[in-house]
Amino acid sequence: MDWVDQYDTATQLNDEDTLTKYDNYGFKARETMKPWAGGQMMFGVDVDFLSGKYNDTTAGTLTVFPRETFRIVSPYGLLSQRWSFKNGVFLQPSAGFRYFNHDVFRDEFAPQAGLVVGAQDVQLHSSYARGVNYPGIFVDAYPPGDNLGRRLRPETLDHWEFGASRDFGKLAKLDVTLFHDGGRDRIVTTYPPYPPVWTNIGEFRTDGLETTLTVKPAEALAFFGGVTVLNSKPGDLPYSPRCSASAGATYRFLQRLRLNVDGQYVGGEAALTRDRDISALNTGRISSYLLVNAKLSCDLAVPSWRLRGQIFLSGQNLGNAHYQRQVGYPMPGINGMGGFILRL
Repeated sequence: MDWVDQYDTATQLNDEDTLTKYDNYGFKARETMKPWAGGQMMFGVDVDFLSGKYNDTTAGTLTVFPRETFRIVSPYGLLSQRWSFKNGVFLQPSAGFRYFNHDVFRDEFAPQAGLVVGAQDVQLHSSYARGVNYPGIFVDAYPPGDNLGRRLRPETLDHWEFGASRDFGKLAKLDVTLFHDGGRDRIVTTYPPYPPVWTNIGEFRTDGLETTLTVKPAEALAFFGGVTVLNSKPGDLPYSPRCSASAGATYRFLQRLRLNVDGQYVGGEAALTRDRDISALNTGRISSYLLVNAKLSCDLAVPSWRLRGQIFLSGQNLGNAHYQRQVGYPMPGINGMGGFILRL
């Protein structure tokens, strides 16, 4: 990732080049089993190596940041059990964990748990999960000097949700979910002193309501729709529109043909322009937009060759909406693609 001819405020010339190289590698292993009736176990481990270096040239002066490599080993496990009773009543709890072992920063434990209770056509569901975001190698690369960046704590996010769903026979299904996200220990730089120092500060929260409805009036026809409403603090939290919605339909005809049409509306929101500076704000905003997409596919099968597949043609942003996800970076207008999938 090379940034060349950047504007330098000191020389007022485009004479700054930053040449970077990142090598991220590792492996993942996972096993899932059902050791007894109604029970399921999953366990595994992820091993990640995050490595990189860069050279910076400003006004003819070369600064070299030598290669750094961080390692994260994260074993995890999950156990769930479903008990079924009379009259369609069931109970399904689940619990799991992920343990993060970092060779530079402190270890973290991320639990998760869930519960689903069902009775005939009604289900209640609740869950909790924690996410962990470790500092990257940038805390060593910038700013210069020994600023105790390796004493940082990882950023964490706690997610809670509770919801209920109702099946109306085979015709429709309605789901309503309330959720809360709480984040803390955001990694920022502080001024003064100089050179600035890395530190953990600040919290944020998001409260939301999500509603989805699926309707299937016929075996070959289905509709879906959903609305999400958010209330975030601070108010400039990026990519947190107060309202977004989606809807679509699927129609299967002539046995092998299937048409999918969907649309997405996203309200105006703050974009990620905030520097990792305690005093910086997300002043950039992006306008609301509506996207419409469609896909026509045809299933193929050659039983004698044990071959199955699909030919498809799809179009995105069929309304040619002018929108962006980051200020100054317009997204594509109307576009499409075609292709095929083969399964042996």
